[in-house]
Amino acid sequence: MSASRQLPVGAQEPERYELLEPPAYHFPVERRVFLQTVAGGFLLLAVGCQDAAGQRPAPQSAIDARIRFGVDGSITVYNGKVEEGQGARTELAMAAAEELCVPINAISVQMADTALTPDDGITAGSRTTPSTVPAVREAAAAGRMLLLQLAGSRWKIDVSPLSVHDGKVTEPRSRQSVSYADLARATDFLRAQAKPSGVTLMAPAQWKTLGNSFGRMNGKDIVTGAHAFPSDVQRPGMHYGAILRPSAYGAKLQSLDLSGAPNLEGITVVRDKDFVGFVGPNAFAARQATDAAEEYAKWEAPAAVSQAQLWEHFRKTAEGKGPGSDANVNQAIEGAAQKLSATFEIPYIQHAPMEPRSAVAEWNANQLTVWTGVSNPFRVQQDLAQAF
Repeated sequence: MSASRQLPVGAQEPERYELLEPPAYHFPVERRVFLQTVAGGFLLLAVGCQDAAGQRPAPQSAIDARIRFGVDGSITVYNGKVEEGQGARTELAMAAAEELCVPINAISVQMADTALTPDDGITAGSRTTPSTVPAVREAAAAGRMLLLQLAGSRWKIDVSPLSVHDGKVTEPRSRQSVSYADLARATDFLRAQAKPSGVTLMAPAQWKTLGNSFGRMNGKDIVTGAHAFPSDVQRPGMHYGAILRPSAYGAKLQSLDLSGAPNLEGITVVRDKDFVGFVGPNAFAARQATDAAEEYAKWEAPAAVSQAQLWEHFRKTAEGKGPGSDANVNQAIEGAAQKLSATFEIPYIQHAPMEPRSAVAEWNANQLTVWTGVSNPFRVQQDLAQAF
C-alpha cells in the first residue's frame, strides 16, 4: 500500500497482509426479480461462524457493554476479537475470571458478533493481549466494585470489609453473603449506569487465574468435532453457491458462452464483469456447474512471475520507501568502522488461513445476517453496508 494513500473515514490501518481497496459492486437485478427473491427471505451459502444467540438488550452502561451478569448466575464477556486458534477466548475468560474472583468455567465468552459485541478492531499483530485484555479486566473490575457497592447498600454497611469469592459477596463478621445472580436481579443493578468509583485491578501478587495455564475453553468441541466452522452453518431453505475461479492471478474474463454447457439445470448464474458464480440447491450441483463452465471460459492472463524472478519483481513494483532512502541510516552506515552487505532470499510465504473460505448470508425482512470467518468482522459489516 502506498504511504500516501488515504484511508476511508473510520477505517483502521490494515495489517501488512490485509488487502485494502474500495469495494465496487455492479450486481444489476431487475426490480421484479428482487421482489420475488426477498419476499420469503433469501439465504445464500457462497462457499459463516457459530450461530449467534438472540439479540441482547442494549447495554445499560460501559460495564454492561463488556460484561453481562445474568439473573441466572451466568457471566458473559463480550468482545469483538476473533478466536483464530491463538487462545484468545480462553485468555479473555481468564482476565474476567481473575477480576470477578470466579473460576474460569463460570465465564462464557461472546466474540466477534457485530450485533452483540463492541468493536475491538482487527484480530492481528498480537494486539488482543495488550489491548483487549486490559479493557476486559477494567470492565470486570468495575463490575466487581458495583456488586460490592450494591451489597453494601443492601446491608447498609461500608464496602471496605466486604470480599468477593466464587460468585458471592460476603461480609466476614456476620458471614452473610449474596450471590452475583441475586444482585443482578436487583433494580438498583439495572439502574447503575456510571462506572463506580474506587475501581482497582487485582495486583499480580493476588492473581489466582492469570499467570497460570488452562486448557482451551472449547478444546473438547474441537477434538470431538462439535465445534462449528463457517462451512458447517446450515439455515432453512439454504441455497449454495460456487465461484468460477480465474485461470491465473489477475486474469480477465474475455468470454463465457454457457449455451452448450451441461450440469446447469436448476442453476442460477450470477455475472458481474469478471466475477461469475453459480447458485444451486446443494454444494455439489453448484460445484458441478463451475467445473462445466471452466471449459467454456476464455481468460486473458498476464505473464506469470516465476519464483526465480519474484524478488526482482518485488523490487521493481514496490511502493513507498526503499533501501537507501533514510538519511540517518545512510549516515550511520557511512560512519561505520566495518561494513557488511549481503542479500538473502527465501521462498515467498503468504499469510493466509487454512480454513475453507465460506460465508452464509440470510435476509429476513430488512435485516441481513452474515456468518463468515474473518479477522475484522466490523470491517465486513461496513463493506456490506456500503454494498447494500
